[in-house]
Amino acid sequence: MSPKRTTRPRDSQRIRVYRAHWALDDRLKAKSMGSVDEVQAFVDEVVRSAWWRSRTGSRKRIRVGDGRGRRSAGSVGGEIRIPRAARTVPTILHELAHEWVRDPTTAIHGPEYAGAFLQLVEEFIGGGAAAILRMAYLEHGVRWKEG
Repeated sequence: MSPKRTTRPRDSQRIRVYRAHWALDDRLKAKSMGSVDEVQAFVDEVVRSAWWRSRTGSRKRIRVGDGRGRRSAGSVGGEIRIPRAARTVPTILHELAHEWVRDPTTAIHGPEYAGAFLQLVEEFIGGGAAAILRMAYLEHGVRWKEG
């Protein structure tokens, strides 16, 4: 017998999370970081922080790729691919939240993920940005788990 595979729950709030994220970008007037090296330096700063380690238990480096050929950023098992237009701090934190929440029993943009993204925004952008994201979550019907 083969081992039973866990089916990931449906990603039912994906578009709602994206709409809240876009609202945050709009309110912050988020600007692109520019080079992959700048993005990598920021990701390294987050992942090396005591804050990250205390929540994720990980010290593993997350590699950043330039995302050529992609229309949007994406995260796959220790690597973030991020095209030039998506190199904003909120988008980088969005992808880091995916690296944090890797539980196959949760939806990709489920409440656990949304809570992780909110915590990252609060810690690495600030309380004002977190308040904007919380309000956008409420406006768009995003469920999240408080950290």
